Amino acid sequence: MGDGIVKKIAVVINNGDEEWHLENVDASLNVLESPETETFVVSVQPPKKPHDHYISTAKKDVEALLTDLRQKIDDDDEVVFYITGHGAKFEKQSTICLNDDCDTFHLLQQLDQLSFGNRTVIMDQCLSGDLTALFADDQRSLILSLSHNNETDICPEFAPYFWSSEPGSWLARYQRAYPHVHSSTPKMVMTAGYKLNGTSSFSSTVEHFETGEELDSYSKLKPGELRIVYFSLKDCKPCIEYDPLYTKFAQDGGGIYHFVKTENTELSEKYGFKSWPSVMVIDAQGRQFTIHDKKHLFEEIAALYLTPAQRLEQIRKSLLQKDEIGLLFASFYARKLATELTPAEAAREAQALRELIVEYGQKIGTGEIDIDPERAGYMSYHLQRSYVAMTLQMEPEELIKEVQALSKLLKNLQQDSPLMGTFDDLARATLLHAVHEKVILDKKVPSENFIPQTREHFAASEKSELYRRNAMIGYARMIATFDVSPEEVHQGIHALSEVVTKTDNILLLEGAVLAAATLLPKVPQHDYNDLLSLALNIYNKTASENSFDPLTHDRAYELIKQLVKLMEQMPSEEKSAEVQLTLPKPPTPFFTYGISLNVRTKPISLTSFTVQDIGVRQSVSGRLSSLLPLHDLVDLGVKLEAGMAQDGTGKNVGEPTFDFSLSALFGHYGKGGFITADVGVGYYFGFQNEPFVTGSAEMGLHLIPHFAASFYGQVGVTFDRQEANGQFGLRFCITK
Repeated sequence: MGDGIVKKIAVVINNGDEEWHLENVDASLNVLESPETETFVVSVQPPKKPHDHYISTAKKDVEALLTDLRQKIDDDDEVVFYITGHGAKFEKQSTICLNDDCDTFHLLQQLDQLSFGNRTVIMDQCLSGDLTALFADDQRSLILSLSHNNETDICPEFAPYFWSSEPGSWLARYQRAYPHVHSSTPKMVMTAGYKLNGTSSFSSTVEHFETGEELDSYSKLKPGELRIVYFSLKDCKPCIEYDPLYTKFAQDGGGIYHFVKTENTELSEKYGFKSWPSVMVIDAQGRQFTIHDKKHLFEEIAALYLTPAQRLEQIRKSLLQKDEIGLLFASFYARKLATELTPAEAAREAQALRELIVEYGQKIGTGEIDIDPERAGYMSYHLQRSYVAMTLQMEPEELIKEVQALSKLLKNLQQDSPLMGTFDDLARATLLHAVHEKVILDKKVPSENFIPQTREHFAASEKSELYRRNAMIGYARMIATFDVSPEEVHQGIHALSEVVTKTDNILLLEGAVLAAATLLPKVPQHDYNDLLSLALNIYNKTASENSFDPLTHDRAYELIKQLVKLMEQMPSEEKSAEVQLTLPKPPTPFFTYGISLNVRTKPISLTSFTVQDIGVRQSVSGRLSSLLPLHDLVDLGVKLEAGMAQDGTGKNVGEPTFDFSLSALFGHYGKGGFITADVGVGYYFGFQNEPFVTGSAEMGLHLIPHFAASFYGQVGVTFDRQEANGQFGLRFCITK
C-alpha cells in the first residue's frame, strides 16, 4: 500500500569490469542522480559520479539491498532499474552473473516483485531481450532492451547515446540511440497505466479516420512507437460494448501508442478483417499484427516479444486465471509457438507442457485449484489444444509416442482424482485428433489403418459432454478425409444433432463448417443440405435460448454466413424445400386469417444481402389502414403481425414474436377482387430484436362479398444483420 508520498528511486546494476561498462554506470548517474532521486548502485567498483548508496556485487549484499528496497518502496513511488554489463545463461534461463555466480535469476525475480507506482526498466546487457517478459507482465511499466530474444549485443552502440547529456523523455532517448545500434534489435514494451515522462508523441484520445489515405497520412512512426488501429462498425453491439475499453486503453497508452479508429468496412476487409470489432497493431518497421484478445490489449502487445519458453510460462499463468479470456490467451500463445518452433524445439516444449498437464491435473484433483468439474474440464480442453499446437511440428513417429506417454501418465492419475477420468478421455480425444491431423492428412500413414480408431473416437462421444466437443471437429474432418458413404455422412450428422447441448454449440458449428468446406466436391446435394440444416438449427435454438455470449454469438454468426456462402457454390439445379401448413388462430376484426404456405428454397444472393430463411414461425397477421389517406390509391397505415417462433425443423421453441411496421399502402379494391402492395419500416420483437424494411404484394379474388382468397408474397430486410427473409402463401381474408 502507498503512503501518499511519491518517492523517486533509481537502481543501477553492473556486473562488468570493462571500461565501457563502468562508463555506462557513470553516464546513467548523470541523468538519474538528482536531489529528488535516491540512487543505489550495484557494481564491481564504486562509480566516479555522485550517488547515494554503493553495494558490491557479492550475492549476499545484493540480497540485503533487495530486502531494504522492499521496506522502502511502496505503490506510490517512481522507480528506474538500469541493468548493464554481461548477460549469461544458467540452466537455459537468461540472467546476469554476480562474481561468476550465475544462479541469480531468483534475484531478478525479487527485483521485479518490488512495489512501485510507475516503473522504467532499461537493459543493455547481452540477452536482455529474454528478460523483457519478466517485467512486462506487470502494469505501469516501460521496458527498454538493447536486444530481442536470444540476441547478444554491443552496449557501446546504445548506452552513450541513450544516456547523453541532451535532455529528453525515455522515449526520446530510446529514439535517439536506436539508429546507432547495428549488432542487435532494440525493443520497447509499455504496459497499461504507465505514465511517460516528458512530451508525449501522441494524445491520450482516440483519433478517428475515414479512408486509407488518412491512415497513410499520419506521421511516420519512430522506433518504439506503435499505431493501434481499431476497425469498428456503426450500430455493432459488440463494438459499442468495446468502445469504452478502447478509449481507456488510449488514456493509459497515449504517448508511445497512437490510438486510431475507423468504421470503413472496405478498409477493414483490405487488411483481412471481416468481423467487428477488430484491432491491428502497426510498428515503426511497418509490420502488422492482429490483436486476438482485444480486452487484454497491452498484454498481447507484450506477448509479441516473448520467446517460446516464455510463452509456455504465459500459458501456465493464463490457464490459472479466473476468466475465460485467459483460456483464449493460452491458445493464442500456443498457436504462435506452433509456427515458430523447429521439430526438435517442439519436442522439448511438448515435454515441458506434458509435465504441466500432469501438474495441473493433480492440482485439480487435490483441490489446490478450487474450480467446479465442468470448468476444470473446459480449462483442460484448452490446455490440451495448446499441447496439440506444439506437437503438430513433431514427426509422426514422435507424435504417436507422445500420445502414448501422456495417455499412460493420465491413466495413472485417475486413481487419485475423480476428475481425471474426464481429463483422460479429453486428452485421448484431443491427441487422437492431433495424430489424425498430422499423420493422416499428411498421408504418412495409410488411412485404412486409421479408420477403425477414428470411428471408435467418434463413437466414444457419448462418454461426456466435454468429449463430444472434440469429437465433432474430429469427425467433421474425418468425413472429408476418408471415403465415407453418403449414408454414413447422413447418420453422423444427425447423431451429432441429437446430442447437442448448449456447451457444444460453437464447436458443433465449427465442425459443420469444416465438414462443409471439404464435403463440397464429393457429397450429394441432399446430404449437404442436411449439414446446413443442422448448423442453422443449432444457431436458431441457441439464439432463442439467449445462451450465446456476445463474443461467441459473433463467431457463430460468421460461421453461419460461411456455410450459406458455401451452399451457394454448390453446382446443382436441385432445390430443397420445406412446406408447412399453418392454421392461424380465429379471426379478429383487423387480422387476416387462413392457411399459410411457407417454402424455403436454396439460398440466393442480392447485392450486400444474403437471403436465407433461418427460422419459421406460426403467426397471424393483419393491417390497420386508412390512418391517413394520401390519395385514392394510397394510404398511410400500420401493419401488425404476432406469432410463435420455430426452429428450422418446425419444432416450436416457444418464443413469442411481434412486429409492426408503418407502411405506405397502394391498392385497388373492386367487386371481383383486389390488388395491393406496401412498403414500410418497422421493428421486430422476440427471437431477434431489430429494425427492418419490408415490402409485400397481394392479389385476391372475391368468393363471396367481403370474403376473398388471395395469393401474397412478402420480403423483409433487417438493418443489423443485413439479411433478407421472404415467404409467399395462400390465405383467406375479410375485405372492406
